[in-house]
Amino acid sequence: MMLYTTGYNYTMVTKMEIYCPTCNKLTDHEIIRIRGKKVKEGIAKCKVCGTVHDFRLEDTKPKEVEVKTIISDVEKSWTENIKLERDRVLRVGEDFWVKEKNLRLKVTAIDCKDGRRRRAAKAEDIDTLWTIRYDRIRVKFSVHRGPITSSHFVWMVPEEYIEVGDVYKFGDLYGVVTKIKTEDGVIDRGRIQAKDAVRVYCRALKRRVGRALEETGETY
Repeated sequence: MMLYTTGYNYTMVTKMEIYCPTCNKLTDHEIIRIRGKKVKEGIAKCKVCGTVHDFRLEDTKPKEVEVKTIISDVEKSWTENIKLERDRVLRVGEDFWVKEKNLRLKVTAIDCKDGRRRRAAKAEDIDTLWTIRYDRIRVKFSVHRGPITSSHFVWMVPEEYIEVGDVYKFGDLYGVVTKIKTEDGVIDRGRIQAKDAVRVYCRALKRRVGRALEETGETY
């Protein structure tokens, strides 16, 4: 019989089906003492023959689970079954790489197997994971030409910087960044990462003269 000293944290489980050495088969047991997570050890009493004996159980569940994942990319979406470590906790707003598919995804919603939508959950508890493609993002730009404003999109890496004073090309049109709108307000100096930009505002330029346009470029 196994001996236990004080100082351990025991998980109280009242009943479990384990192997009985006297019955020589799996039977229901009353759990007297148990400890451990991935490997459980303890003392149990067989409910069939009454034998009290020690036991050791190893977690045989697979390390990974396949999670149904909905991926949205601008105007299209598709479903993938993505392998994740079953104990991994995913959270809304988190982004991660799927190496085997060479995709970077950002979590937008999590539907769990209990029918609830949660902000965070272990992979093994997730029924459907809702995501957007995140290796590149579409940043909104507004370019002002006098009374005329036109809208444009620029594909950027989420960590790429946008700085006030930068010049961007939109077809035949050039624009210098004058301010950037974020979730926290509007900035008119400095720089931010593309993932934090809600919209970028530009002033249209008549001609391109490198970065000097920030100070000397002509405007409409």
